[in-house]
Amino acid sequence: KTLIIFFFLIPTSISLGQVTHVDNQTFEDGGSSFLNGITFNSDGTKMFTSYSASTGNDDIDFINEYDLSAPFDISTHTYAGDSERCNLANGYDSGVHQKPENIGDMTFSSNGMHIFTLNRGVNNADNDVLYRYDLTKPFDVSTCTLAQQADAETSGALNDWRSGAVGDNHKYHHMQGVAISPDGTKVFISFNGTGGGAANGKDGIREYTLSTPFDITTLTHEDDAGILLPNSGGSLNPDAIHLSANGKRIFVVYHGGNTSATLVEQYSLSIAYDTTNFTLDGAFDVDAAVSGRSITQGRALAFSALGLKMFVSNDGGNHGDDFETIYEFDLSCPFNIISSASCQTYVSKDRTSMAEAQAELAKRTINLSTNSALNRLKWIRRNQDKQNLSNQNIKLNFSNNLISSISQLPISSFK
Repeated sequence: KTLIIFFFLIPTSISLGQVTHVDNQTFEDGGSSFLNGITFNSDGTKMFTSYSASTGNDDIDFINEYDLSAPFDISTHTYAGDSERCNLANGYDSGVHQKPENIGDMTFSSNGMHIFTLNRGVNNADNDVLYRYDLTKPFDVSTCTLAQQADAETSGALNDWRSGAVGDNHKYHHMQGVAISPDGTKVFISFNGTGGGAANGKDGIREYTLSTPFDITTLTHEDDAGILLPNSGGSLNPDAIHLSANGKRIFVVYHGGNTSATLVEQYSLSIAYDTTNFTLDGAFDVDAAVSGRSITQGRALAFSALGLKMFVSNDGGNHGDDFETIYEFDLSCPFNIISSASCQTYVSKDRTSMAEAQAELAKRTINLSTNSALNRLKWIRRNQDKQNLSNQNIKLNFSNNLISSISQLPISSFK
């Protein structure tokens, strides 16, 4: 007989860089406004949003929590309630900390036990600060306590566009976005440095190293790293940033202005979590992708764990949207919003691994099937001259007449 094996492998061609708007939802629970950060827990069943102002709460900032009945699907959200949110004043000491009152972007540590957020230096205030909040239970923001803070100028006097002193934090030179590597040794912060006549007034993403993982008091600036922004025509005021799962891509959303479109830029890094060498892949126009809405005040940015969904927020009020809105997009290629050949390279290892796994499974199936049959044939061949093929030479006696009739069969062991 001939054994026929069929191999079912994943095709090598894919649709690249396609982004589709699928939903938008309003998030203004608990009197919160100016939505500046979006992040999720590991499996996407919880979503968190940070706000830089909360009416009726003495300008105390909060991080709200939402339950999602379908992972990473904002249409299934339910507000967990005021009692489940993080009051960013928890643990605040006026003698030790800068008051957290202009909160921007945020991100979790990989184990869900720390929240990293920042105070945006606005209105000519010299108050750019990076905060760490500690939780007693993973991703339970109601247990948050302010534990650490660090000024972005901790490393001292710096120069050139990749570093640049940040001591003179005026309205057009303030931090807004933050991201951290899974091992807690790298922190990335976006700065709005355009205009204002500052000597180093340029937008940029700066890279910092933590000598002790997740300990922001050990923060040191990487002078030879960083990304100069903007590189897309018309984009200004970089806000939230996000890292791809493998650290080889970094995304930044531009807050823009009342008349500027919201853009998301995509950069590829030569080395994971290292901005020393980077390539601008391009920019995605969020405003153009959503019909019937004016998205000119983009702030928060997030992706699903597998990179197949992207989330961008827009200001409410008089800034082109009626409410604090999050827009959800489907991506045809993981962590890729630009149509380019680089997407193929980015996912090729995953696709190759899947194909190799299928081939290995087929190989093992073949070996198991053929070895079983061949072993049986080998045993029969070894014993072809034997009349008694019972290795145990069992002799059975039965009182039941029906069963005892088996003794008539030509098997010598049944007597």
